[in-house]
Amino acid sequence: MVKMPLKNCVAIISITILLCGCGYRFLSTTNKTKIFIYPVTNYSLQPLVDVYLSDALRNVFIEYPEYQLVKSQQDAEYTLKVNIKRWEREPLFFSGEKSREIVIARFLIETEIALLKNGKDVFADTVTDKISVSLAKEYKEEDILADVSKQLAQKLYFYIIEKNEKTGSR
Repeated sequence: MVKMPLKNCVAIISITILLCGCGYRFLSTTNKTKIFIYPVTNYSLQPLVDVYLSDALRNVFIEYPEYQLVKSQQDAEYTLKVNIKRWEREPLFFSGEKSREIVIARFLIETEIALLKNGKDVFADTVTDKISVSLAKEYKEEDILADVSKQLAQKLYFYIIEKNEKTGSR
């Protein structure tokens, strides 16, 4: 008698797993647009932001399915150039009257982006963004730069998709 409920339980679990699916899907690389990203250039006074933004941009383009990142400019249909013009930190909130520690800061970032298709300009634009970050727990410069760069890279990615659709280049 114990075997019958055990078999039913295993069958129900198996059917449930089969019907629910695991959420994985295979993405085809045949219809992706190939893009090459130049290393980000930094004209701001903040050191190393070009390294963090370059890394974040590559990760965002790998993560989202619209484009396929390629290693050489010759293999790409599109090329992307990003220049950091301004990267400033503004304090938004201090911890108290006696202490002047910054608890929340806002980064004002100005970037120039240029998207080229087969060597010809699709669009070039200046993107200015303000990104707020909490510094309350502890201030680790590398973590803050990586977090802000990731947020900026995602915004630039979707900005590129939006502008590219408006120009009808796809």
